[in-house]
Amino acid sequence: MSSEKVATANLQLVGLVIAAALPTIAYALQGALGLSFADESFLWYGSQRVMAGEVPIRDFMAYDIGRYYWSATVMELLNSRGILAMRISNVMLQTMAMLFAIYLVIRRTPRLRLSFAVLAAGTLMLWMLVNDFKIADYLASIVLIFALSLILELPSLRHSFVCGCIVGFVAILGRNHGVYGAVASVGAIGYLAYRKEGERPLRLLVAWSAGVFVGYLPMIVALFVVPEFANSFWESAVKIILETKTTNISVPWPRPWWAHFDSRHYWPDELRHVILGMLFIALPLFGLAGLFYIAQKRSSENRASNPVFVSAVLLALPYAHYAFSRADIAHLSLGIFPLLIGAMTSPFAVSPTPRLALVSFLFAASLFVVLPYQSGYQALLAGNWQTVTVGSDTLKVAPETASEVALLVTLANRYAPNGRSFVATWPGVYALLERRSPTWEIYVLYPRDEEFQLAEIARIKAANPGFVFVTDWALDGNEKYRYGNSHSLIDRYINATFQPLNAIEVNSQIRILIYVSSVAD
Repeated sequence: MSSEKVATANLQLVGLVIAAALPTIAYALQGALGLSFADESFLWYGSQRVMAGEVPIRDFMAYDIGRYYWSATVMELLNSRGILAMRISNVMLQTMAMLFAIYLVIRRTPRLRLSFAVLAAGTLMLWMLVNDFKIADYLASIVLIFALSLILELPSLRHSFVCGCIVGFVAILGRNHGVYGAVASVGAIGYLAYRKEGERPLRLLVAWSAGVFVGYLPMIVALFVVPEFANSFWESAVKIILETKTTNISVPWPRPWWAHFDSRHYWPDELRHVILGMLFIALPLFGLAGLFYIAQKRSSENRASNPVFVSAVLLALPYAHYAFSRADIAHLSLGIFPLLIGAMTSPFAVSPTPRLALVSFLFAASLFVVLPYQSGYQALLAGNWQTVTVGSDTLKVAPETASEVALLVTLANRYAPNGRSFVATWPGVYALLERRSPTWEIYVLYPRDEEFQLAEIARIKAANPGFVFVTDWALDGNEKYRYGNSHSLIDRYINATFQPLNAIEVNSQIRILIYVSSVAD
């Protein structure tokens, strides 16, 4: 092996080590900071219930089941139901995601420089920290790029089967990833047919389909074997989409021209808005421009670009759908990895200088946009975060969160002692107090029909809860999402059955309503 190849291999190894270390470093810096009673606790509560023997989707409102069994397994090994144990399980997934991502970026990079590898790893890591409780989604999108690159690099029946297995597996982490992977896989096989490469397309498609079946087999077994799971899966995965006619609660994407650079607005926030809007534009534009580019590379003699780049192109438009389904930074972060990895492996940045300039720009823009969403930055900026005990864990949280923790502990001790049930519309309330929700719906988001609400009322009656904790807010300023409107039957039942204890203004958007079964307790 030549000295140049040895040097490149050593740099690749260093890049992988750095990428693997970043999640642990981030956890050491801010792993014990912050607490979300909403989105993060959706995974935390579900992992606790899996540890108790319950089944996601069937027994409680949940994401797809794969991530819960991973977190529950790690939490069981750590002998903890606490949020730090769950966060450690995510750090482990994050390490896997970073290794896959940086491997894809640097494996075929000519004249690799350590500075490029470090900046690339830093950029990828920054976006993974936007939703560090949804690492399974980041991992899924990155592994799909890897899967497609296998079949594009060597279009054999074996690689097609492995690609299918990965698509089936990521569908257990999130059904949307399975759909996106399937669409991109068909595109990859079509692309190979267009270039007249590898096995016949039909044979590749059959091998891929067999792989999907094998990869998705655990879910197929669960659908047939676990009592009532298939019906619950249908209700949550299909019926609600048919009823709401959407996959998410949409918001307008942030147009760059909506920014206002004047004395009435804080210019860094406005600049952040512009960059965010440009990234939203860049994601589908990269997919469309990339498809046009690779379509020009028809003949097998004129070898296409890095198969990782082609894979990223094929996944960019499907993941643009995810980003635009609710066009905020959280969902952009979950759909941006085809764009980031595709840009870093672009055939237009093959020489070291333009490649380093590109990744430097991506890192600087990402840091500027993402930094305000980091708990470490928020704690440093506020300077008044407080230490609280959450189960067996010690966290540092914002003062309002500390007050909510103290309030919930007081309510549980006074109105739901000795394990008595209560009702809450935030999953974190149950997770914090390590109690089981009497209702299936643990996080109130969508308006529910009469049949659903009557079933929930029956569960509440059977549980005889000691208190009710309602987050009364109009999501995105839309009054139809306010609890009294989205769950009018349950709201009327609560008001008729329980006595109001207090109403607390959390902020301008959220009000907490507390009801108790008996004010004499």
